[in-house]
Amino acid sequence: MNNKKIGEFIKNLRTNSNLKQEELAEKIYISRSNLSDIENGRTMLSPDKALSLSEIFNVSIEELYCGEKTNNHDIQKSNKVFYDTVNSIVKFEKKKSLKLLFIITLIFIVLTFLFLCYYFFYSYNSVKFYKVSGESNNFVTNQGMLIISKENINFSLSVESKNSQTIERLTLKYKDGDIDELIQQVDDKYFYITDYYNYNEYFDYKKIVKEKGMFYLEIEYENKKETLNLSTVKQYENKRLIFKKDKPVTDGKNVEKREVIIPEKILKEFKYEHNAYSYEKKLKDCTVYLGFVPDANIFFVTEQYKKYNIEYEYYIDSNNLYYLESNIDSNILQKRRNINKDKDYNLYNNFFEKYYNKYFE
Repeated sequence: MNNKKIGEFIKNLRTNSNLKQEELAEKIYISRSNLSDIENGRTMLSPDKALSLSEIFNVSIEELYCGEKTNNHDIQKSNKVFYDTVNSIVKFEKKKSLKLLFIITLIFIVLTFLFLCYYFFYSYNSVKFYKVSGESNNFVTNQGMLIISKENINFSLSVESKNSQTIERLTLKYKDGDIDELIQQVDDKYFYITDYYNYNEYFDYKKIVKEKGMFYLEIEYENKKETLNLSTVKQYENKRLIFKKDKPVTDGKNVEKREVIIPEKILKEFKYEHNAYSYEKKLKDCTVYLGFVPDANIFFVTEQYKKYNIEYEYYIDSNNLYYLESNIDSNILQKRRNINKDKDYNLYNNFFEKYYNKYFE
């Protein structure tokens, strides 16, 4: 099918009928520019417009698609051209529909992929659960919880007295470098906080998530004040890409409770209170506080000097040893860190030779 020949034929029919492009375009309900494209062979003549032109110029549709007037012996040829034209139009429209369907499908796939990426970015590693514990001269806490998500922060903590002191006020603070940020103050030994992301009533969310600083408590009791540094140990974070149900350790019929063996020396020399064993030892340059929590199987040591404290916390089940040093006067805290046996040889040996091997084994 020759679109240019068809267009010239239509143009000749129009000019012979003394019609302008605007007039003919109005009669067949298209714009002048569309008619111009048809006459110049840039656009295919559709069957419905061919029907309108055949009625206006008193020519057959076959003649329009042949681009010339035909005689009777050319009817068969013109019919074939017409039907071929109709088939080509149908195929063109079908191809056009398939192309549109492909574009829509591709857009849907891309949008779905972008949504999944967005969802993964905001969901992966978005929930963290920490166990909070700490001990000072007269107070201890080992049942605290810190839960951080993309939406909020939940913090709960209770403090117990070692020597029956009456707690008058607890002040929770967060220290990042030289900046002390007040979190909450309560006239009790227990508090629970829920803070929502972007609201920031209590927490600086970004600092907490990045673990840039450290929590500590100021405890007021009997007209005195004492600082209790808090350690936060991560227990869980949602970093698993594939979640699967773990197989049960037992069938539930013969469950044995894990038995923690408490050394004889701890049973004899340590004081048992609030589900923990504690021991105080005066040395020439410092006071040493030792503790053991059977339920968590944790052995910890605090060396209290005049101007600073050194703390060790050993998780026996996982064989993890943590170290923390704090300045008493300025309350400057170093970040709690895991001690590596090879890299921190002196610190590692100091703990085991002076304390763990002596009291626990």
